[in-house]
Amino acid sequence: MFDLPLLWQHLVGWLSTHAVVPLLDLLHLRGLSGNPADIAASLLIAALQVGIIGLIFRPLETWFPAEKWTDRKLTLVDRNYTLLMLLGIFPLFTYLVLTPFSHLFGGVDTATSSTGSPLALTHW
Repeated sequence: MFDLPLLWQHLVGWLSTHAVVPLLDLLHLRGLSGNPADIAASLLIAALQVGIIGLIFRPLETWFPAEKWTDRKLTLVDRNYTLLMLLGIFPLFTYLVLTPFSHLFGGVDTATSSTGSPLALTHW
C-alpha cells in the first residue's frame, strides 16, 4: 500500500544523508546549524512549492490569465525572486543564522547549567 508519511520520511532521510550533511561538513557548519533532517524537510517543502507553482499555477495562468501581459519576459524577475527566496535565502537564514541564536538563548539546550548557555532558559 502507498504510504505517504513513510515516503516523506525516506525522502527526508535520503536528502539529509546525501546532500545536507555533506554540504554542512564542507562548510564546517554541522554543529551550528541544527538538525540536518529539518533542513532537508524544509528544502523538500520548498521544492514541492516550486513544483506546484510551475506545474499547476503557471499553466492555469496561461489558460485563464488574471491580467493581460504584452511581454512575458517581465515575469522573469518574479520567477527569479521566488526561486531565490524558496530555495536560497529563506533556508540559509533560518537554519544557518537563526539556529545559533536559538541555541545561544536556550532553545534546545539540553546541557547542564555549568556547560550550557549562560543565557539559556531553565526549567523549574
